[in-house]
Amino acid sequence: MDSDFWKLTRAWLDEPSYGERQIESTRKRLQELLYFRSSEWSAESNRRYRAIVAASDDKRFQAFKVLIPGLAPQPRSLKRKSNAEGTQNG
Repeated sequence: MDSDFWKLTRAWLDEPSYGERQIESTRKRLQELLYFRSSEWSAESNRRYRAIVAASDDKRFQAFKVLIPGLAPQPRSLKRKSNAEGTQNG
């Protein structure tokens, strides 16, 4: 058998190597982990939690959510009734 095995590859000159990409990925992950241990993240997390609690206590917002199909779950009584009729929910 007379054959020639060759492989054509392309590499950009300014493209980082595999090792450089791995180092950059690890550096970003380390920064992310350090951020999650910081007081800045703690303050942000607390702010978000307070906003969620305030939204769940807001009667007008909860009434608005009910008007949007699929956003708020159906009341249990409607789920049982539709299941008894043989229809499927979500």
